[in-house]
Amino acid sequence: MSPSVPPIATLPQNNKRHNIRSPSPTLSEIDRLEQEANDAEETARKIAAAKRTELKEKKKAAMEKQRLQSERQRLQSEIAIQERLRREKAEREESEAKRRERVADVHRKAKVEEVALKKPEGNEKLWEQTKKTPGASGDRRRLEQQISLAPQPSFEARKVPENNEKKTELDMKKRKRPEEEGKASLIST
Repeated sequence: MSPSVPPIATLPQNNKRHNIRSPSPTLSEIDRLEQEANDAEETARKIAAAKRTELKEKKKAAMEKQRLQSERQRLQSEIAIQERLRREKAEREESEAKRRERVADVHRKAKVEEVALKKPEGNEKLWEQTKKTPGASGDRRRLEQQISLAPQPSFEARKVPENNEKKTELDMKKRKRPEEEGKASLIST
């Protein structure tokens, strides 16, 4: 052993008492720890704010999606209603055209039958045959019924019978009688 190294027995025996103190923190270390705590707190605040904004964005996107779906449903229902109305109008026009065609056909048949029932000048045998045919009168009745179902002219367009004037004169005479009787009763009193 070299003479500069002290013997083991002469080393201080502080380990036995367990009173080894950690060195007291310096101001720079305290500042550094406070800064780290502040940074951690700021980071947590930023993360929470980011989560809140993300939730807000998700909620806003869901609301916008729902609004667009309701708008789409509304437009689809409007289109369906317009389509149904257009279809109904086309059906009405088609049925009206068919009805007009049937009425015109009935009138045409009636005119043809009237012409056929008139005694022709040159074809008397054919006229006699149609007259004797048993189904002809039934067809005539059917046509008359169809014509009666067709739209009739207005009241003013109908012909007024001539004997209407006679009826009005008779009515006037009947009306005069009670007045004359009233006068007679006044005279008698």
